[in-house]
Amino acid sequence: NMRPIIGIAPRVMTYSNNYKVQVNVSYLTPFNKRNFNVIILPIDNPNIEELLPLCDGFLIPGGDDIDPKWYNESNDEGLSKDIDPLLDEVDNIIIQYAIKNSVPTLGICRGVQSLAAFLDGSLHQDIAHDNLRHEFEDHKHMVSTMENTKLSSLFPKEFLINSYHHQVVKKVPSNFLVTHRYQDVIEGIAHETLPIFGVQWHPERIDSHESEIIFDYFASLVNEYYKQKTDE
Repeated sequence: NMRPIIGIAPRVMTYSNNYKVQVNVSYLTPFNKRNFNVIILPIDNPNIEELLPLCDGFLIPGGDDIDPKWYNESNDEGLSKDIDPLLDEVDNIIIQYAIKNSVPTLGICRGVQSLAAFLDGSLHQDIAHDNLRHEFEDHKHMVSTMENTKLSSLFPKEFLINSYHHQVVKKVPSNFLVTHRYQDVIEGIAHETLPIFGVQWHPERIDSHESEIIFDYFASLVNEYYKQKTDE
């Protein structure tokens, strides 16, 4: 019997003029540890829809900024950096598929921004520009848990997270609730009924109780989906 498969949205880098698909190994570790198979989904593949049904869950990882045209804003001021239309396209395809087919999906950093940008929410293109907040010492700060979802109930009221981003969710997409906040800043969202959620920080880079909660919860959603799929 095959183990559940997590499909990870690709990220890219240009190295010596070569355009390369890559994923940080820190994203793979939590899934390897939980006995899942992981595949990195291709970029610019016209037949990606044939691969998505193989997956029992999706991870949309961190990365560069999304083209603000997706949420009806312009980039005239150049606030959104290093936009890559191919990445926007693949994130969008995965997210639309996940919503339509109720596939468990976890968005991390850019991933939570993708959930907003591709589903009728929007982003603050630059938090400093929008006077939301500034850089933190050591890239760390506390976050508060909102008590409104099954996911929220698993977390302490407050805990420490890391912070490596200059954009955040502005308008929460339809049928999503805010699970975590830091002052005016949305730090986590979850769909009211579907197994889809995201966080603005990087749990894969912090060895903490809360990181374990996130990956354990996601793993339980994936196992449930996989069981239903294999029972059919």
